[in-house]
Amino acid sequence: MIWKIILGGWLVSASAGVAWHYHDKGKAVAAAISASVTLAEHGALQAELEGLRKLRSVQVAANENLRVSEAAARADAQAAADELERYERETTVDPSCAVTPDLLRRLRAN
Repeated sequence: MIWKIILGGWLVSASAGVAWHYHDKGKAVAAAISASVTLAEHGALQAELEGLRKLRSVQVAANENLRVSEAAARADAQAAADELERYERETTVDPSCAVTPDLLRRLRAN
């Protein structure tokens, strides 16, 4: 009779141990999957961050090139405006709007 109680206790303990093992193994697998997903997400975020850093450096370089080009264009526009103003100041136009020999000579020279 005692051996039945001992055997029953042992079977209950063994069953509980097996159940705990499967439950604990399931938690371990879930934790491993969670850690793997977290690691993959971290890697993806690191790659995205690196891409954004490269994009930012390209944007900074492009903005600098744009500023340089804008300054050159403004300088060219100012030089053209100055040349036009100088030409207007130095060139006399006949009041009758007739082509004078001097104007004809300058036109043929160009």
